[in-house]
Amino acid sequence: MMSLEDKLKGLFCPVFCPMITPTDGDGRVAENPLRKLVRRLLQNGIQGLVVMGSSGELQAISDDEKKKTLQIVVDEADGKVPVVMGGGDTEIRRAIKNVKMVGQQGADAVLVVPPYYFSLSQEGVKNYFMDLAQTGVPILLYNIPQFTKIRIDPDTVIALSQTDGIIGIKDSSRDVEYIQKVVFGCKGNDNFRVFIGTEGLLLVGLAIGVRGIIGVTPNVGPTWSLALVEAYMSGDVEKAREMQEKIGRLLEALRMGIFPAGLKAAAAIQGICSSLMWKPATGLTEGIKKAYEDFLKNYYAK
Repeated sequence: MMSLEDKLKGLFCPVFCPMITPTDGDGRVAENPLRKLVRRLLQNGIQGLVVMGSSGELQAISDDEKKKTLQIVVDEADGKVPVVMGGGDTEIRRAIKNVKMVGQQGADAVLVVPPYYFSLSQEGVKNYFMDLAQTGVPILLYNIPQFTKIRIDPDTVIALSQTDGIIGIKDSSRDVEYIQKVVFGCKGNDNFRVFIGTEGLLLVGLAIGVRGIIGVTPNVGPTWSLALVEAYMSGDVEKAREMQEKIGRLLEALRMGIFPAGLKAAAAIQGICSSLMWKPATGLTEGIKKAYEDFLKNYYAK
């Protein structure tokens, strides 16, 4: 079986999409819209898929539906691009069980948040990830302290980058100094890939030396991040700047409401799936839906 890094060989900065998870509104995944989304992403050149990341509403979905969702995506992707699954838990045995399930269902890696709720020392964070690395399933660290309340310090990342089975990190902190410390601290380690977790810093990340992007905009604008990376690699910095500005404005809209309500509303406007959130979360209020729809329709027309 090829490793994730083998599948990404030759790609300077692969663009992964952390997919939304369509639902029927009653606790089940909506299979047809999910397959439609996968096909749309692949047809537009997206180079990796993430199932059940933050934009996929991981925390609100039952274990059975998580497993079903992953099976659908792996089946529809059919080996064309790597598939990564979100995971992690507050209790190590549940976390290990979750990670093993991901590997059994054919995912290439699992994107793991640190234990959340209570504060945790960096030693505890390190021990947690080192235990998960023993499962044999490739682990991507996921630093998103605005949701987990736990920060994976750069020194912890650098230490873990030397651990067999830990193959990279997605950083969604939006902290430029943080990502810079991680990139420079892991420089020269070809077995550890640093992904930036927001397109809002994609151009900055490319200049620093990130080796991938896992960002939400491909759900509704599948070619934009790809165009930015291509422009940067070809030396067309002005075009890259234009795309960065365009993506930044889109991100502001997609973050409207309680995430990912704005993202799902945008997907519904494009006919990808309904705007229904996984319970108990709620979508955008009726009072702002019309203004939001008008903005997006005009913006996509530009």
